[in-house]
Amino acid sequence: MFTIIVDNSSSNDITVKEMSKQSSNWGTNIIGGEHLHVRCMAHILNLIVQDGSKEIGKSIKRVRQAVKCIKQSPSRIRKFKECCESQLITCKKSLCLDVPTLWNSTYLMLDTEQHFELAFERYSFYDIGFMDHLRTYPCEDGTSACILTFDDWEKVRSMIWLLVKMNLVLWICSYTYQLVTCDLQWLFD
Repeated sequence: MFTIIVDNSSSNDITVKEMSKQSSNWGTNIIGGEHLHVRCMAHILNLIVQDGSKEIGKSIKRVRQAVKCIKQSPSRIRKFKECCESQLITCKKSLCLDVPTLWNSTYLMLDTEQHFELAFERYSFYDIGFMDHLRTYPCEDGTSACILTFDDWEKVRSMIWLLVKMNLVLWICSYTYQLVTCDLQWLFD
């Protein structure tokens, strides 16, 4: 065994140390176990993005709540589609929710919903309950989301820009078998 790739859990540190000791006892610890414990790049990336997304957490929460509200009922979905048509939105994607602990699903949600910004705005004029829902219905953290604003959409677009880059880094790290050197600076230029 040359390498064990795990996330950043402290229990993994202990387990890997014990495995290294046992491998040494058996005389199979290659290079003295110097490269035995490798942190999972995807997990580290996830922690970075989760921490960074706290800065625009309210905007993400508002988008998530708006989608939840519309997807609750077939009549709301129908009315939302009418708003899309009236705003000449040609995007064929459907509203989707994320899994808040998985940043790449949040990226997919935000990337999809940004196409419907004008439809969300128009929908708020047709469904008074929509605005009440956003102001009063509790989110997963117990607070209410409030209404979506232009500033929220600006933050969403900025976050999408960053998440596109992170998604590409994750793809490169996940699907490349032999990655000797990788200069990723060009992603952020």
